[in-house]
Amino acid sequence: MKNTSTQAKRKLKVAEFLELQITASGKTQSALAGEIGINQNMISLVIREKTKLPLERVQAFAKALKIDPMDLFLRCIEEYQPSLLEQMESMLNQPVLTDGESNLIKLIREKSGANFEFFLSSTQKQAFDDFLKTLEIN
Repeated sequence: MKNTSTQAKRKLKVAEFLELQITASGKTQSALAGEIGINQNMISLVIREKTKLPLERVQAFAKALKIDPMDLFLRCIEEYQPSLLEQMESMLNQPVLTDGESNLIKLIREKSGANFEFFLSSTQKQAFDDFLKTLEIN
């Protein structure tokens, strides 16, 4: 039986996510392949879901696409080996972030310059607390 923490994660499959990221990067599959050091056909096969993204290539893909390598790695594990993800979550004692949670963290990092010390001022702390209240379900 699936642990509730792993039930509603990412809505996009790895292939769909990569296709969107490649489009957003403005790079061709050929240019991306050259940057990663693989054959362009491999990218095409991954996007068409004919093969899985090799885990050892995750970091190179993420770097070339300027995306979070841990997020891409966890997407792959979640899709390709869900029971392994459940074991990882159990050992870490926390669920892997959902897309929404990950996006919220990215926004905070962008606005704070990747510096979480923005909670040092009471004004910033209060503003964040006020924001969190808007997320509460009545």
